[in-house]
Amino acid sequence: MAPDVRFEQVQFEVFRGPELTASGTAEAARLRRDTNELFAESIRIKFPATAEREEATVTAARGRGNLAERWFQAEGGIDAVQGDDTARTERARYSSAEGVVRGDSQVVVSGPGYQLTGPGFVLDPVRRAVRIDGGASIRTGGAPR
Repeated sequence: MAPDVRFEQVQFEVFRGPELTASGTAEAARLRRDTNELFAESIRIKFPATAEREEATVTAARGRGNLAERWFQAEGGIDAVQGDDTARTERARYSSAEGVVRGDSQVVVSGPGYQLTGPGFVLDPVRRAVRIDGGASIRTGGAPR
């Protein structure tokens, strides 16, 4: 029996208990049944709006992870958009053991009237907080993005 299962036009939903926390699509995905490794291409994830925040969308060219170990790394250029704010980076990794998203490549966050740049970041989705690691620079005024 071949260890790979291949999918096209994948739709998925992520729940925390009964609450829908994310939904998305991938143009293609491959799951290795023997190792639980997951590979996906052209990923789009939507995080629904709540009373505290607007809907957010994250896109990535590709990603890989492990279902049993509960981690996933997106790469090939990532754009995260929430309202008028956009964050761009080359790659980021989520681990359920840590419960945070980490990026170790340059990140640029921009919105109306500002642009923040740093060499890495940590995003805590539960606290809804982002920390820029390794020093950051901010430019205000002028045209955003």
